[in-house]
This record gives sequence, structure tokens and C-alpha cells, in this order.
Amino acid sequence: MKKLDEEILVRYLNKEASEEDLNYILSYLESSEENARRFFKIEEMLELSKYEMTGTDLLLRKAEKRIIKRINNIQKDQLRIKRKERIYRYTAAIFLLALVTFSSLYGYKELGVKKEQFVEWFASESVREIELPNGSKI
Repeated sequence: MKKLDEEILVRYLNKEASEEDLNYILSYLESSEENARRFFKIEEMLELSKYEMTGTDLLLRKAEKRIIKRINNIQKDQLRIKRKERIYRYTAAIFLLALVTFSSLYGYKELGVKKEQFVEWFASESVREIELPNGSKI
């Protein structure tokens, strides 16, 4: 991991950095994410130190952090609820599909046309005698 030269950092923060210094800082930032985070944290701390903060500013900042944390928690909860709803929908669809399938099978098996009814219906038509190829008659 590349180490940031403090003199170059001070020149950059005071807006006195040369082109070479800017290239060095750019290569430092691109070398790793940790370097970039550390650099921007230092820059942020310097910016915040420029302003005089009162007690109300600190309270507002803390309140803002709490609100952001609550918003993130609410978003996570909403995501969990959406996932649960999706699971419930799929479960209900599978259950209904199974119910319809088993009901259809039961109805076909138990409530379908019985053999005797078919013979009775067929017999109510004209009776014919059929001779099979082996010579037997039906």
C-alpha cells in the first residue's frame, strides 16, 4: 500500500499543489479503496474544522445521523416485508394449483361416468350384432 506524503497533502489542502503533486495524489487514490477513503476522510475533517460549530450544530448533526439510521432501518424492513409477501404469493399459488389438481383428479375418479351408465347409454341406442375377424359374434 502506498503511503501519502504529508508535505504533498498539506500543499494540496492549501491549494498550492503542483501538477506533479496532483499526479502523485491521483496515483495514491487509485492504488486502493482504503487509500481513497482515508484521503477523503482527512479532507472532510479539514473542511469541517474550518467552520465553528455550536452546540446546536452538533445536536443537529447527531439528529441527522439518527434520522438517516432510522430511514435505513425502515428501508431494510420494507425489503424484508416485500420478500415475505413474494414468498406468501408463491406459496398460495402453489397451494391453489395443488388443490385444483387434486380436486380435478378426485372428481374425475369419483364423480366421472361409471361403466354401468355408459353401457346403459350405449344400449339405449340400437342394438347391433358385430362379427369379429376370428368369427365370434358380439
